[in-house]
Amino acid sequence: MSRTKDIIKARTILEHIIQGKEPLTGIEISRESFLESPELIRSLSQVVSTLTHLLEDSAYRPKDTRKEFDITPEQIAKVAFPQDKIGVNLAAKYINAVIDTSQIKEITGIKINARLKEQGILSEKIDASGKKSTITNATSHRYGIETIKSSFNGQEYEKIVFNDKGKRLLLENFIKFMKLEEAAAIKSE
Repeated sequence: MSRTKDIIKARTILEHIIQGKEPLTGIEISRESFLESPELIRSLSQVVSTLTHLLEDSAYRPKDTRKEFDITPEQIAKVAFPQDKIGVNLAAKYINAVIDTSQIKEITGIKINARLKEQGILSEKIDASGKKSTITNATSHRYGIETIKSSFNGQEYEKIVFNDKGKRLLLENFIKFMKLEEAAAIKSE
């Protein structure tokens, strides 16, 4: 049994005891039992709380054993974007729908944007407060990437979207844009 499962099992047993139940059968513990001591119950509650915090600590979370994002040309061919213009996060969602996310990590809009910036297809600006944002450039438009006015939480902003040409080019060049060929070559060495 894994360390995390052991901790969860121990916590569950202690929670049953605190509730006045025999942990394995669920039968109520006799009121004369030493386990009915208020001081003992408080101590066990503290242990349960500590175990809960321990489980929330990232060091005790199971490691993500999924492989890094990868996609085949056959999977790319199965991606079916909607008819409307779409943002990068929605594009990532549709791409992730054709991979086995229990085995492979998902692609994110952030990763797609980062790769498109590296390729010079998108750019970045920094405002007066130091906040970075992704923006389009002259190259973006050649790749079918444009901006539309949108709002979030009452704030209007320029949303970057892929039009029909952009969606087609994104899929046709996805493996190249994401440098997946280079990653595959490195893995095979």
